[in-house]
Amino acid sequence: MGEKGQKTKLIHFWLTDEDASEFSDALHEVLPDMQWRCSHPSPDQLLVHHFNTLHAALGCGRENPFFTQAFAPLALSELQFFICYRKRMTGVKDNYAPGHVYPPAIDVVDYGRMAIRWNTQDGDDATLTTLAAQLKTIWKTFQRSTLPAKVHTTGGQPLSDFRIGRRMLEIAKAEKLYLQSNGPFCLLD
Repeated sequence: MGEKGQKTKLIHFWLTDEDASEFSDALHEVLPDMQWRCSHPSPDQLLVHHFNTLHAALGCGRENPFFTQAFAPLALSELQFFICYRKRMTGVKDNYAPGHVYPPAIDVVDYGRMAIRWNTQDGDDATLTTLAAQLKTIWKTFQRSTLPAKVHTTGGQPLSDFRIGRRMLEIAKAEKLYLQSNGPFCLLD
């Protein structure tokens, strides 16, 4: 059982860099004072950089070819934005759909997520109201920047509650990308 008052809000998605940039621009328009940071481990310390936009924070020191993340402080908590990038996989065996026949090599994009956790026992009513307004604006902007992802697992089960960027949708259709969720591989409907 979770801590009393603990709340989490999250959304899973598949985006390209262009999709993330479109969301970043839209978010900067509605919340121009929102600040972002990235962090990178170094041999002696954790390096932290600050930015005015999500896109700039995601692009900073993008040394990892598989994912990157950025954080934004909000009232009572911090928003995490985690995005995954395309990777090539060979010899895929799928425990979720052992009957599905995969090509020898597939291109996969794992899901990203935007998430925040906070406790309603912290702060006063004004701070909680501020956080609620921030989250409403962020989620509404994200939903306007993306589409519902109509996907099914390779085992044929439909999945819901995922979003997909417009550019990622075009690429996934054209190039028959596999989209990975919390385990199973997915295909567009």
